[in-house]
Amino acid sequence: MSQIRDLRKAGKLDEAYELGLSQLENTPDDIWVKRDYAWVCYDLAKHAIESSDKKKFFDQIDNISKLKFGDNNEPILADSIIRLINKWGYDHIVNIKNSGERVVAVKELIIATEGLPKQFPSEVYSSFVRWVHRCIKGDLLYVSIMRRVGLDVFSPSDYRPIEFQGKKIMPLAEQVFIAYAKGLLMAIDRLKNTTHSNSLDEYMNEARTYLDRLEQLLIDQPEYQYTLYYIVKIMQALGDNDKVVERLIPFVRKKSKDFWVWQTMAKAIENIDKDMAMSCCCKGLLCRADEDKIVGLREQAAIMFANKGFYNEAKTEIEIVASVRQKYWGKGISNDTIMSIIHSDVYKSAKCNESNIAFYHHYQSLAEELVYGDDAKLVLITFVNSDKQIAHFITIDNKIGFFSYKKVIKRHPMKGEIYKVVWGTIKNQCYIVSWCKKYNDSESNTPFYKQVDGDVDILPNRSFGFVNDYFIPPEIVAKHNLHNGDAIKGIVIKTFDKKKERFGWALHKVL
Repeated sequence: MSQIRDLRKAGKLDEAYELGLSQLENTPDDIWVKRDYAWVCYDLAKHAIESSDKKKFFDQIDNISKLKFGDNNEPILADSIIRLINKWGYDHIVNIKNSGERVVAVKELIIATEGLPKQFPSEVYSSFVRWVHRCIKGDLLYVSIMRRVGLDVFSPSDYRPIEFQGKKIMPLAEQVFIAYAKGLLMAIDRLKNTTHSNSLDEYMNEARTYLDRLEQLLIDQPEYQYTLYYIVKIMQALGDNDKVVERLIPFVRKKSKDFWVWQTMAKAIENIDKDMAMSCCCKGLLCRADEDKIVGLREQAAIMFANKGFYNEAKTEIEIVASVRQKYWGKGISNDTIMSIIHSDVYKSAKCNESNIAFYHHYQSLAEELVYGDDAKLVLITFVNSDKQIAHFITIDNKIGFFSYKKVIKRHPMKGEIYKVVWGTIKNQCYIVSWCKKYNDSESNTPFYKQVDGDVDILPNRSFGFVNDYFIPPEIVAKHNLHNGDAIKGIVIKTFDKKKERFGWALHKVL
């Protein structure tokens, strides 16, 4: 056993400290001397915490840092030291009420501890990251501080939600990645209005690099809700607007029931297509949400409605906004653009609608087409069970199936109609439809229809017939009072014969 260790165990820390200094001067690379000396400094730092002696605490932390152990080399020492750091943070930093002072205190501590041996991933290091994050989130210094703390330090449990009092809390890793993205965006936004071009270039370059990290996070943790959102926000900040909408679409599909994804799409596309942006607002306003949460979208929509000349609709939204803001925050509207609308003569003469719901439904289709249209498949409705609200169909590539149209079509579809659909899951022949819209192109432009011109062939005592070998259903024969030998023109549609298990064609319409 070394003399340094003996003195330390005897509680003679000052003597152990002086001996350690002396031995380090003679043998600076002796790992055993460095370890013994580090543990003496640890004990002295621990005493400094107990006496709240900041200078002594920082001095001992600095002494250990100068030993340059490196990361993941001294696990016990590293864990012990970080526990001291956590205690100092909770005792002297976390409860600082002034946010600016709190951030400065965190920065000072992080700089002082930068050279310390660290062991990660570990539970104690995750605790360190957690309280530091909580102290500095939303501050301009977040990025520079967390850069020192590290973004590759998380344990597997840090990527999973935390259970607290019966509620799920966002995983620590997700919190940090989001806050870091916000910090980059905040820094870029501030620097764009200054002359600090070098600093701006530095953050822009870091943002481009950070996109790769977020892309990987999206692959590794697809359940995280906001990763793609911040990918898009950073792309916008970097000026990659031509790629933003394309990148947003899969995210909007995944979170289509959340109003804020449509709000984000509206903002992303506003300078490209104002009609589409307004449609996205309408789609977002049809989503379920608490009034205090959706008030920002209402303001955005009101401005767009007014710009398009829909002043009754704009006034309806603005009145709701004013009421909600007064109810939840005790103050009225502060948005300058909305105030200018309110003071206009055309607004004063406008009348509030009882509701804008019908307006939303009317104008949402553009947004739906944007998000779902490229992946939509054409299907021909072959049979409709209106009681169960089930529609059977044929696809262009000769697949058959059925789906419930209750939540995706406002009216009962009709046999012979063509719809554009986007599938979710498929089980056997049951299709879950995520989006559906009636296809309005002419019958001649689809592979589900053919024109026919010929003579009717009806055998005696038969209620059905044929024209050019195409089947004529009994209801068509009866409806048009067709007889054998009649010359007709018509439209035949694709069919599927369940008994014979084969596709065919049947007369649908007589022209």
